[in-house]
Amino acid sequence: MHFNELEDKQKQLYGYDLSKITKRFAEEQGVDDELASRYEKEFKKFILLKFAQKRRYGMNGKVDDYWHTFIVYTEEYQEFCDQLFGRFLHHRPADESQAKVSEEGLSYFRFLIDYFRFFKEPPPKDIWPYSYELFGDVSDWELQGGICIAPCWTKCGG
Repeated sequence: MHFNELEDKQKQLYGYDLSKITKRFAEEQGVDDELASRYEKEFKKFILLKFAQKRRYGMNGKVDDYWHTFIVYTEEYQEFCDQLFGRFLHHRPADESQAKVSEEGLSYFRFLIDYFRFFKEPPPKDIWPYSYELFGDVSDWELQGGICIAPCWTKCGG
């Protein structure tokens, strides 16, 4: 994908009005408007990353709940997908089998790595958890260090 095309897509996506969805999400989740807006922003980043990288990522945390809230507004969600991506973006939950759960964990870890590389910052832990429960005893530093050891085209200094 050409850089200018991606930059245009990012501007469109970040400027897309999801205030109605964000308001409902805040009410359903019992969070304040500021935190709900952060979930909206991270949802948009997730969608942009999926679009840019052409990958299927696992999800963890409340951003998945935000997406579920958006999907309930079927007409708005369809319009969002058509206008920004020219096609419907399906939400495919992980299969309940152990193999799929493990695969989903790996695809979520891949998302965290790609997030760091693409946005040049670590994913916010309060939005995108990467904790002992998910990956064992992995600190922020180890996660970021592991990212920088992996093959990378960024100039993050690692």
